[in-house]
Amino acid sequence: MKKLKYRYTLSICTLLLNIILMPAYAAIEQELSLKGDNYQIPAILTLPDFKSLKPFPVVIMLHGTASNKNEVGNLFKRLAEKLAKQNVASIRFDFAGSGASSVDYKVYNLENAVNDVVNVHQFIQQQKRLEHKSIHLLGFSQGGLIAQLAAVNETLPVASMVTWSSVAGNGIGSFQPFFTQYEQEAINNGFAEINYPWLDKPLNFSHQWFEQIRNNTSLTQMAMYQGRLLAIAGDADKTVPWQNSLSLIKGAKQAQTSLYLIKNANHIFNVLADNSAELNNDQSLAEELLAITAHYFIDQTKQ
Repeated sequence: MKKLKYRYTLSICTLLLNIILMPAYAAIEQELSLKGDNYQIPAILTLPDFKSLKPFPVVIMLHGTASNKNEVGNLFKRLAEKLAKQNVASIRFDFAGSGASSVDYKVYNLENAVNDVVNVHQFIQQQKRLEHKSIHLLGFSQGGLIAQLAAVNETLPVASMVTWSSVAGNGIGSFQPFFTQYEQEAINNGFAEINYPWLDKPLNFSHQWFEQIRNNTSLTQMAMYQGRLLAIAGDADKTVPWQNSLSLIKGAKQAQTSLYLIKNANHIFNVLADNSAELNNDQSLAEELLAITAHYFIDQTKQ
């Protein structure tokens, strides 16, 4: 693991000041329905609202389990706006069965999720205003696992990626509670119904999802990744402990890696109040997360 570079150990106030002093542009959003392999992919493209002679670099955002393209507390939407104001485009989308997706969650598995990323990248390649030769990935929780699998996909030119509270490791790992409680149901019925209090209906986790998680070798594969990687985690995360992020950057042996821990942050970086669906009055840790991530991507897109 390489040591943290000075620019990622700056105070949050310094990072915010650096971003504020950069030329700022307005952000515009376009709702899209992209062609997937067997279903449409709901997406939002966020662009800087000005004409540029060069195509905009673009970040693809990958949400986590039981979430959607805007992410908890609108973290992805908030980041997209910050990036656009600094000349970086982004696209965020709903995985199969999540958010505005019209298909059942049974369609979702690791292989199909990576195919979604490939299809989103194919859309990017068709856009004159977007950079084609290199892309940047952001993955939150299970979305971080998908980002890892996408980063080693030879069809995707991934230059850099950031993970938030990412699952990392071969096999079951952090998904052990799912397997203990639900795998047998998935074997018996072909899927397992899992309820989340913030969703109107349960998600149907397919038996194929369980099999692909069990056979997953993402950490081994990450040894082939030669891009740049920043893993961000909260040191109070009890859902996916921060040591997963440490394992990830240790496993990315050929990458330029950094680890950033946010003190007292939980799995969702305290964006919501405890045991509530309401925004936390104190957004300082969430804003730290967004500032560090925006600063990193802005820096990477200049290289």
